[in-house]
Parts: sequence; C-alpha cells; structure tokens
Amino acid sequence: MKKFVDNIDLNLKAGNGGNGLSSFFQDWRQKYSQPDGGDGGNGGSIIFEATNSLNSLDHFQRNQTIFSLSGTNGKSKKKDGANGPEAIFFVPVGTLIFNDDKTQLLADLSEIGQKFLAARGGKGGLGNTHFLNSSQHPLTHSEPGVIGVHKRLLLELKLIASIGLIGLPNAGKSSLLKKLTAANPDVADYEFTTLIPNLGVLKKLKNLPLTIADLPGLIKGAAQNKGLGNRFLRHAERCSVLLHLVDFSVDNNQKIEENITIIAQELLQYNSFFKNIPQIIVANKIDLVEAQKNFQKTNFSSISSFPSFSISAKTGTGISELINWIFDYFAQHKNLETVVGYIINQTSVAVPIFSPDFEEEIRLRKRGSNTWELSGKFVKDLSKKYSQNPTIVLKQINAFFSNPKVIERLKNEGVKKRDVFFVFDSQFTWIPK
Repeated sequence: MKKFVDNIDLNLKAGNGGNGLSSFFQDWRQKYSQPDGGDGGNGGSIIFEATNSLNSLDHFQRNQTIFSLSGTNGKSKKKDGANGPEAIFFVPVGTLIFNDDKTQLLADLSEIGQKFLAARGGKGGLGNTHFLNSSQHPLTHSEPGVIGVHKRLLLELKLIASIGLIGLPNAGKSSLLKKLTAANPDVADYEFTTLIPNLGVLKKLKNLPLTIADLPGLIKGAAQNKGLGNRFLRHAERCSVLLHLVDFSVDNNQKIEENITIIAQELLQYNSFFKNIPQIIVANKIDLVEAQKNFQKTNFSSISSFPSFSISAKTGTGISELINWIFDYFAQHKNLETVVGYIINQTSVAVPIFSPDFEEEIRLRKRGSNTWELSGKFVKDLSKKYSQNPTIVLKQINAFFSNPKVIERLKNEGVKKRDVFFVFDSQFTWIPK
C-alpha cells in the first residue's frame, strides 16, 4: 500500500549567484585595455506549486533536502553567466507551509496552480564592466555571487474535498464511497479498515463534479489522540459538507443517538469551526429490519437542522436520493466548491508583500480593523539601523510605501487610506498619493 504522508520537514537550499568576472579586452584601436567582465547568473529559486494529481507528501520522504541549481560565473566579452533554473516542486492542493517552528503560516496552497516562492536564489555578482567609472573601486574589481537562501520549512497537508465521510469505525464509509465514486478503497468487517483518507469524485450529474474524502473512522477520545487520533480530524476541516454515516442496525435506538453524539462532540472539541459545517446524518444498513425500526424511532430534528437520509451502502437503496440532494445543495451554494475553513490561533495570517529586493522577507499582518503590522528580515534590519540614523531609515520606509507595486498589493490586501502601520514599535499612517 502506498504510504500516506500528510506532514513533513524539508530543508531547502536555493542556488547561489554566480561570481562576476574581472577581465580586460585590448582593442588595437585603443591605448588602454577595457574592462569586459560579465555578471554572474542568478541562482535558481525553489517554488512550491499546488496540483490535484497528488494527495500525499510521500514523494518528499526519500530525500528531505531539496535544492535548486546555482547561476554560472560571468564570462569575458561582457557575457553574463546563465541563471540557475527555478526548481518547482509540486504539492497536493491543501498544503500548508509553515516556518521551522510552526509559529507562522507562510502559505495555504488551496487552489490548483497556486505557487509559493519558498527560497530565493542568490543574485549574481557584478563583473568589472560595471566599475569602469567608479571612484570607489579599481577597474579590477568584481563581485562574488550572493549565497542562495537556506531554510527549513514544515509542510502539512489538509485535504480539500467538497464532501467528507465521517463516522465510527465500520460504519460503512468505504462501501458508500465505492457506490458514490469510482474509488476502490479496502472494505472489510473490522474496525479501522481505512487507515488513510481515500478520495473520489462524485458522478458528474448536472455538470457539477464534487470530490469526496473517506476519512478513517473516529472513536470517542479522537480529539485527545485516541484510536487513529486527531491526525485525520484536520482533513475534515477542509470539507464543505460532512456526511455522518451511522450504523442503524445496532441493538437499540439509544445506542445510535450516543454514537451520533460521540462524533459531533469530538469534532467540536478538536475545532469549534465544525459547528459552521453542515453535517448530514446518513443512516446506513437500512436493508436490515432492525435498522428500519431504529430509523423510524429517531428524532433527527433534535440532532441536525439538515435533512437525514436512510441508505444501504451494500444494496444501493436510497443512494440516488442522497446524490440528488447533494447536487441540489451545491448548486445553490456554489461558493462551497472553493471556500474552505481553516482556523488558526491568530487574528490574521501574515502574507508576503512585494518589494523590489525583499519580496519574501517582508510580511503583512492585520492587527485590527484599520491597523497593520510589517515584519520580516527587512524590517528587523531597518530597526537595527533606526537608532543610528533614523532619517535614512524613515526615507527607506517612505520609499517602500511609495512603490506603485507595493501600493497595489496593499490595496488588494484591504489596506485603506489613513490605516496605521506598526513597524518595529513605531506607528506610520499610510496616505498613498
């Protein structure tokens, strides 16, 4: 069986910039030799891109150090070295990228084709051609390439599916997934047959394909890591609708209601966000007489405000009615196909802000309705310089906020005129021109 990996630590090594060259060209028509050293090529950057062709991070397990190529050195005759190519690594849709101690969410790749610049390659050094008229450097001067970024990142996968199948072990989720999709999960009459999430695509009725995730069975105490633990609870967070499959063939109706309550409580204990996700009770094994009796006795209105369904994953009874309701619901709530819930213990997530030289080192975080915070290496460097020469630092900050591309990006993030920015314990009012 292919191993399911939903979190992994990676070491990233972006390519170094090539060295600039110091060389001279002697033209017989000129009295003196002229500098003709080319620039070094830029090092390749490391980029993560989301794809729907993967549903696990297992392809990183063999080698957890990933790298990109360096740029080549500059050449004579003013020829620049070649840039190192970008190294694009594909990850499943739903991959979260954290910093090395998981205190900051750097990216949530929730859409196909979404990219994240994880480690920037080093800039190539300048050749001595650039210093022809320099008063500070001799003609022989050239620059070495900048070392590419080295860092450690944590990747965590939270599968994104339109529908999640949840329930106690052996409730029949894998059998139902087989009926609803072309997926072929293991099915057996014992607990925890499903050890990894299985994905399938609901039949294309009404031109509305929907993905379904069969999540491993939960038990009482799953939120405290019992049974298969909370490892798979996080995948349910990304579903727009939850189908709670319940075995209705048990001995008494009271036991059924207890089983339903167990799952509902485990979800809320793990993340209160689950109260916002519609949960549909699906009574399974309705082909059995005992299940039919229990279904008639159950007061579903006290459990969920959404309709409940009786089915048999074995015979297919009632499944067409369930499918019709699913498609009608998603047709009325089309935004649910792409909008998923992810809650973190922060008021907002820091997002990258464009800057000509520090794109990955400046981050923006919302602190209040009209207050924001800038952070990152670039801001730290400015704070160190502020006490020595505040005038120059203020000019740099002003230049940053006046950059047209920065203004455009800030507006896209919701920043408005006269919003307040906190930058290393100082406050600045943003008044774009």
